[in-house]
Amino acid sequence: MEFRVLGPIELWSAGRRQDLGRARARSILAMLLLNPRALVPVETLIDRLWDTQPPAKARESLSVYVARLRASLRQAVGDDLRLLVVDPAAWALRELRTGALPTLLAPGDLLVVNDAATLPSSLMGRDQAGNAVEARLIGLGSNGRLRAVLFGAGDWHQRTEDRPPPAPASLAPGARLRFGDLEGVVGAALPLSPRLIDLTFDAEGDALWAALYRAGRPIAYAYLDEALPLWAVQTVYAGRPWAFEMPSAGRPLSWEILLALRRRGRRVFVNIDDFAETIPSEPAAESITPIACHAPGTA
Repeated sequence: MEFRVLGPIELWSAGRRQDLGRARARSILAMLLLNPRALVPVETLIDRLWDTQPPAKARESLSVYVARLRASLRQAVGDDLRLLVVDPAAWALRELRTGALPTLLAPGDLLVVNDAATLPSSLMGRDQAGNAVEARLIGLGSNGRLRAVLFGAGDWHQRTEDRPPPAPASLAPGARLRFGDLEGVVGAALPLSPRLIDLTFDAEGDALWAALYRAGRPIAYAYLDEALPLWAVQTVYAGRPWAFEMPSAGRPLSWEILLALRRRGRRVFVNIDDFAETIPSEPAAESITPIACHAPGTA
């Protein structure tokens, strides 16, 4: 990854100039690049962006520009991440970039990827008494229910282990939890934890999935700088929405890398075997996994 600051601000990655968005986002990047390894105060950024006439909501506008800049940077370097190569025969490690992956696979090697699209699995809501609750969907239960872990007040800014438990009323079998226009009824707690429950929603089929996409957002954790938009937790080859969190091993794989593999005659398989962890442990259900198929256009 290379930044160029003489003339127009540019980011080059994988041999290509990347889109950095609008002029003010590029100006923010320039100011940060001119102050490496230093904190630049918000007031300084506002003064330099708008000179002596900042808008009434300058901080909010700055936050929007910074969020867009971060998104542009993530998208630009998505296929230029560090790749650790382990050579067990030579007891050696090498650090390359993910773009080098096609050169590392030999004829006959097989790359298996998980094509599950990521659902917006974090639902913020309240119980009937008005207590705040977050339900993080983690899988499919029985009889059309969705399995979830319940948290009390707070959000992803707090470490998961520091989140308080939900109010007892939220965990009681039959309790009703409201998530926007979606309502869920709590089933019996599962043996592993009193916070691990099945939810039965007041919608089903297409209406349920549409409501989940309206009310939910991707699961996020405290190490992040900002909440994740849904597009940021998808792989480029994501298909059906099976995953409750991102199958992140394939996140650095771009279409350029996949096409380079194909040109070299390397095989790529799409595999949704991870879905097996989310289905009931019943012979009839287990018989459908693992599910594997060729990725479109691959040998």
